[in-house]
Amino acid sequence: MIKGIGVSGGIAIGSVKILKEFDSGTLPKIRLAEPAVELTRIKNAVVTAVNELEEIRLKVLAERGAEDAAIFEAHQLMLKDPSFIKKSEKLINEQHASAEFAFFLVSEAQVKKFENMEDAYFKERAADIKDITKRVMNILMGKTQTINSQGKSIIVASEVTPSQMAAFDTKFILAVITEFGGETAHSAMIARSREIPAVYGIGKNIQKLQENDTIIVDGKKGIVLINPPEATITEYKKMQEHEDQEKKELLKIVGVKAKTKNGKNIDLMANMANDIDLAAAIKFGAEGIGLLRTEFLLMDRTEAPTEEEQFLFYKNVVTSFPNHSTTIRTFDMGGDKPVPYLNMPKEENPFLGVRAIRLCLKECNVLFQSQLRAILRASAFGKCKIMIPMITTLEEIMAVKENLERAKAELKKSGTPFDNKIQLGIMIETPAAAIMADVLAYTVDFFSIGTNDLIQYVMAADRQNASLNELSHFYNPSVFRMISLVSNAAKYASIEVSVCGSMARDKVSILALLSCGIEKLSMGPSHLLPIKKFIAKIDTTNCEKVHSELLLTKTKEEYLSCLNRWEQGQ
Repeated sequence: MIKGIGVSGGIAIGSVKILKEFDSGTLPKIRLAEPAVELTRIKNAVVTAVNELEEIRLKVLAERGAEDAAIFEAHQLMLKDPSFIKKSEKLINEQHASAEFAFFLVSEAQVKKFENMEDAYFKERAADIKDITKRVMNILMGKTQTINSQGKSIIVASEVTPSQMAAFDTKFILAVITEFGGETAHSAMIARSREIPAVYGIGKNIQKLQENDTIIVDGKKGIVLINPPEATITEYKKMQEHEDQEKKELLKIVGVKAKTKNGKNIDLMANMANDIDLAAAIKFGAEGIGLLRTEFLLMDRTEAPTEEEQFLFYKNVVTSFPNHSTTIRTFDMGGDKPVPYLNMPKEENPFLGVRAIRLCLKECNVLFQSQLRAILRASAFGKCKIMIPMITTLEEIMAVKENLERAKAELKKSGTPFDNKIQLGIMIETPAAAIMADVLAYTVDFFSIGTNDLIQYVMAADRQNASLNELSHFYNPSVFRMISLVSNAAKYASIEVSVCGSMARDKVSILALLSCGIEKLSMGPSHLLPIKKFIAKIDTTNCEKVHSELLLTKTKEEYLSCLNRWEQGQ
């Protein structure tokens, strides 16, 4: 058995087809032709690639909707970035590089920049750069990107690009396995939207998979079985039938309100960063957006987005949920999410550095003002909230309010409509904010607990460090006590509190959150229906008693034992 990351659920049984990788070693490094000729070749190849992507985008839009098509629009924007041409031109002129080699080197530098980021979402953007690189390389070298397959196959590759995933014919491609990659890869998002089972990040175990091996892929558990016995195949076929039936049953509750067994309403919202997430949130019946990550708007470009660009994006999200709210988090860039054109200094410890609101209030205040105005303008078209990340002090909240009032004054002066009573909230993701929650609660309209960073800071354990997994999990009594402090502070101040970190989609953790009286959860769209079904089985009548017991637990084992007893008693 091979273990990887289950990025798209489902079970597939079929034979292995190895997807051969692009070989940079075959590129001609030096050309005797004039540099101008090589540069023209790159420009023409880029134009051709953009046109190809437009054909694919329109085809995908017609066949599968905006969710998948948005990827190809983003790839077009990447290719139109003038830095690709400028940097390639420099290599051609100074090193007499061929068009192929120059473009490849420039692209590789971009790939490494993203791969070196700590944040998983931005790290996965490297795959998008590789995707457009392969397309341009194939055009320059006169090759095609078609994938031929006879019979029903399971693709095995080092990586699978978004365009490849979108182009796979699901009549023949049953599942995908990759050496690298994770849950936030664009290709993984497309796999989920197309319901293609996928297991990513199997590492060197990829060498164990040979062409035409019969394998089983379990995309939910993230496992691959090689040449299993007939009895195992029969067992998994039964599981396939059960999963298919379960999917059909879950779709029946899309429009049903999430409620506990004893009738308590729970708001289930979606986290999102792009149009793919938005389409999935609508599809699975999200009750609004609990976390709109905006920093992705800053990436894959050479200059900051204009206020108008931001406004149009925010407005589209807000108007997509006319009966629910959209919570827009201000830029959480910096540290592990560098934005080259902002000229941010390299830091020894980025997670404790100048990031998020610290950056917005100082070095990037003009950009911050632009974002606040764009959000305010979008608020005229529906219910909208502003959420500030990485808050540690009361002074920061006061500074944000000053900036918000300045943005409002500018819009009033120009006669631009907006919601003057727009709610302002903060993310509770630092111990400082959690401990001071009883004070901060009276200065804002809502709290949203970002459990991923909160766990990291409370436990002093880098969540990207695999050797610290025992400290970076959800089941620390100390983390629960922090969450309890925050929920109590919100209750006394009569403000809303929600959870938008990974704990919101973990079934065991949801029990703990419900015991704290938290009734708003925000998660990745694909988790909404399974969590809604789980919540319907929970009786929260005795949650206060469970909450008291959880506060007395001293170890992970005691904490889990308490929650398991509650779940088994349902």
